[in-house]
Amino acid sequence: MALTAGNVTIKSSGGTYSTWAAFWNDLGNLTGNISCCIDAGAYTEVTAPATVTENLNGYTIHVYPSAFPTKTDGTTGARFTCNYTGYFLRLNNANAGTIIVEGITFLEGTSRSAYVMRFDTTAVVTIKIRRCIVKGGSTAINIYSGSPTYHIYNNLFFNQAASANGIWCNITLNGFISNNTFVDLSGTNTWDGIAFNVNGASTIENNLVHNAKGADFSSVGTAATGNNNSSSDATADDFKYGANNRINKTTSPFKGYDADDFMLLAGSDPVGNGKNLSALFTDDFFGLTRSTWDIGACAYIAPVPTYILKAWTGAAWAPCALRYYTGSLFSTKQLKVYTSIGWIKID
Repeated sequence: MALTAGNVTIKSSGGTYSTWAAFWNDLGNLTGNISCCIDAGAYTEVTAPATVTENLNGYTIHVYPSAFPTKTDGTTGARFTCNYTGYFLRLNNANAGTIIVEGITFLEGTSRSAYVMRFDTTAVVTIKIRRCIVKGGSTAINIYSGSPTYHIYNNLFFNQAASANGIWCNITLNGFISNNTFVDLSGTNTWDGIAFNVNGASTIENNLVHNAKGADFSSVGTAATGNNNSSSDATADDFKYGANNRINKTTSPFKGYDADDFMLLAGSDPVGNGKNLSALFTDDFFGLTRSTWDIGACAYIAPVPTYILKAWTGAAWAPCALRYYTGSLFSTKQLKVYTSIGWIKID
């Protein structure tokens, strides 16, 4: 019997489903909301799911992990190694509704998907892709239909190859593409970070593209609006409308570029140079609240200061335990001090 409503799980064992494809292939026309929680862990997929064509009927499909990624390299959270050339997710569903996919990682396996995700539904739906990782594949997201409203933000796309784009948009985009990070888009053809194939008005803000073989931003000069984007070439300044874009930023802004650590370095150009988009969302890739607005998926995180209590031994300063008097004896007690970022333990 097809899944039409309710709460389900994907787990390696003991869940409602054991594969990504099995969940999507079991959908029927919705009679209520569907929530799918995926156990954090590594999964291997050998068969691509069928295209999602079912009627949403005004309801929501929400897919999320039991624990979100804690690193940017694709080694944590719910992650799927896909050994096929088909789509990881293709939406061509009918009727209004909402589809939310968040915190999921796609990893290229033994074969390469031509498009990891493709959206060509003509229904007036809302599609939200956030806090996801796409590592490998060819084009990460292909947007073919202008009917939905898209919220694509706080995602990481890297190591796309062959005929590769981070996002290829064939329509005038309703919604926004914001605070995504694109790294190392390369291959046999010259493709781009974010590419448009239509002269339509679209809003692209706070996106960070580093090292695309083609243009970091392509075909955006006729009608698109771009604010506070960053490119390692000069194309972040090619938008028809917008301001405060950062160009020719060839130095890596990342903490560990070679290790796929795409957190921002202190003092790197994206830090503090984003546009405040708190009317749309307030968090970053890790779910942390953005106190200042940086460019890219990961907000800059200042290191937590470390304090060590030391005492003079008569010859040198040495770490010591803090003790307090209980009324009958001295007992060791951890010391905390209050700083501008909260209580800090002193070891």
